[in-house]
Amino acid sequence: MNKRIIYISLITLTLFVLSSCVATYDKSGFRGNDLSPNDVQLIQTMDDYLFIDQVDIEVHYTTYLGFIREVHSINNHLPTDKLIGKVNTIGGTKIGVNGLMKRALYDIIITYPDASFFVVVNKRKSYKKMFLSREVKKTMTIRLYKQKK
Repeated sequence: MNKRIIYISLITLTLFVLSSCVATYDKSGFRGNDLSPNDVQLIQTMDDYLFIDQVDIEVHYTTYLGFIREVHSINNHLPTDKLIGKVNTIGGTKIGVNGLMKRALYDIIITYPDASFFVVVNKRKSYKKMFLSREVKKTMTIRLYKQKK
């Protein structure tokens, strides 16, 4: 009987201690109306841009066991690990420039520094299945545009 009272009191004390550990959050400050405009429109057409060039970027690699990757060429050049340049793309839609294609896009950005933006026209992926490996060739056609002044 005595052990039972001790167990009940220990459980009650533990529950009391654990229930008192509550985090509180106070948010104070004045919330007023925003006086900036809700919608801002910038209307542009393709007449506002100058077409520069249409180029193809290409990546050729082999994967072994699904996770080991050996890169053969990026834009028909042997890749080097000394200088790895990548381009981060910004946009509301997913255009599919990721991984090694960011490295391939870096060469185009260096070749055409005056390009304001690019549009992905076509994406192709071809692969050859082999035993425990896959040879992959990704090609992307890109149109480069420059904004008229």
